[in-house]
Amino acid sequence: MTWIERLSDLFPERNLPLLSHNEPGGPIVERRFTLSMSALLAASFLLGLSRRGFAASRLNFQDVVQRMGELAKPMIQDPNRNEEEYLFHIASLAMTIKEYPPAPFGEPFKTMWGAMSYRGSGIAVIQWRMDPNTTYQAHNHPGYSGMSVGIRGDCRIRNFDYVKPPEFGSKSTFVVRETQDTILRKGFATSIMSTTRDNIHELHAGPDGILAADIITKVGDGQEFSFLDIASKPLDPQRRTFEAAWGTT
Repeated sequence: MTWIERLSDLFPERNLPLLSHNEPGGPIVERRFTLSMSALLAASFLLGLSRRGFAASRLNFQDVVQRMGELAKPMIQDPNRNEEEYLFHIASLAMTIKEYPPAPFGEPFKTMWGAMSYRGSGIAVIQWRMDPNTTYQAHNHPGYSGMSVGIRGDCRIRNFDYVKPPEFGSKSTFVVRETQDTILRKGFATSIMSTTRDNIHELHAGPDGILAADIITKVGDGQEFSFLDIASKPLDPQRRTFEAAWGTT
């Protein structure tokens, strides 16, 4: 009953039920605690989350991505969409995927091999792999939101935001700001990005290489895709800003 008692402390009420139990080696102890309506609602909510979590853990890959699609369609169609709420729902579902289907990898592009695992209802799941100690150049994801989920190995991923980018194709330099610097590894999701933040990332595979999956959603009309050349030294170390320029494919 300890966790219910703690809920009761958060939601106090005057009418207190009475519980009795034997303390080890001592007399019967009577303990009063609150089970207010607020506490009962909170307990019901937590138990509901637990039940849904157990149910989700029994789903296979196809079931999970279909649930993701059910979330994606209304979000895409909503002009007042909340991408952040949507992304964290997708990330929680992604954590229930125990096994990804075999991926038909083709020829690599630059330093990365890619394979489509699922496409439908606004959702795509793309598996990708890189050899040990290789780098995939920084690039943007215009019009897309998504995340990377680790399957095997590890990979350092740095995400960036634009400050004031010029038109695509311009040779002028501009400023980007580093917003994430994380390690992607098995069973975790990182490099979470929306159409408006953290939409550039750069990949550095670890000593064992990396196998991962990108779960992405096409949200709106995209700008032009581009690689970026980002300076190795920051302009401002505290703000993590860097000089950048549009790269070439």
